[in-house]
Amino acid sequence: DRAQAAPAVDEAALAAALAKLDADPSPEARQVFGDWLQSVGHPWGQIISLDHAGKVDERDAVLADTPSLFGELSRRTQHVSFTWQQGFIDEATIISGGNAKILQQCLQTLFDLPIARYVRRLVLDGAPEMMTTSRDWDHGQEDNIVAPFGPQVLRELAKAPKTLTELAFGKPPPRGASAYTRPPALASVAELLPELEAVELQCVGGSFERIRFAKLRRLELRFANASNND
Repeated sequence: DRAQAAPAVDEAALAAALAKLDADPSPEARQVFGDWLQSVGHPWGQIISLDHAGKVDERDAVLADTPSLFGELSRRTQHVSFTWQQGFIDEATIISGGNAKILQQCLQTLFDLPIARYVRRLVLDGAPEMMTTSRDWDHGQEDNIVAPFGPQVLRELAKAPKTLTELAFGKPPPRGASAYTRPPALASVAELLPELEAVELQCVGGSFERIRFAKLRRLELRFANASNND
């Protein structure tokens, strides 16, 4: 097993380097940041360099050998997946199987990670597991419908970086289990995440309060009714 903890980096120096990157997050600035990390022996610098060079397989090998970059999420590989952009997480997907606690814990860890500092897209799949059609669970009785996007999850979402501009509740493509998933309070989402430009939602149908997203350009709603027979 080659997996190992990344060497410690001076916290003040890292904070200063990240602050510079916040001011100029260009690909060139990320390379400079990566070079600095390599100079202090941190494998994240190599990941940034490999990602910039398009050497995805080599990058993934280094990532696999450095689980400490992911904190507690390294123990949640069945629930989380990522895409990358120049050594930082670009898109994060969390699959909870209808368990709100899993979503809450994964978000809490994710937004504390330096590698997630510039997350652009987040997919939260809260649909219950082992669901294909409405007939599986007795035509969607109330007890069968899960509510994975409650206040605790929204409280963690509020900690997302301002770079988060796309948020999906439900992992595409839509599936039957969406009919057993309650939607989040979209008005609260709009208030907590004013930078959102795209929102996708797949859930059980229902009425929605007045919603105002300041910068929204795309809204996709896919409703399903767990009581339908077709």
